[in-house]
Amino acid sequence: PPFSRIIAVSIIVSETEDIMGRVRQALPQPPEEVVMLGPVEVFSPRKGMRCLQVILKSPDRKAVRHAAHEVMGRLKAMKKGKIIIDVDPLRI
Repeated sequence: PPFSRIIAVSIIVSETEDIMGRVRQALPQPPEEVVMLGPVEVFSPRKGMRCLQVILKSPDRKAVRHAAHEVMGRLKAMKKGKIIIDVDPLRI
């Protein structure tokens, strides 16, 4: 069994957009018990698209879920691209 909960947040945007800096600025400071990794650029299976990923990790399920809701709210406010949430992802 996993000893912590992991949530992967992926942001998919068009290749022409310079989104990395904007995503970094939009991300909130996570609570002390949550580790946030990223954003990092990951492989995008769709031609002409870029995919950024943020990983949230914590042994406390409620804390990581709260952090994911906060990240989602900030990223939605940017009104850019598509956001995908994957709880306990099989692949990162």
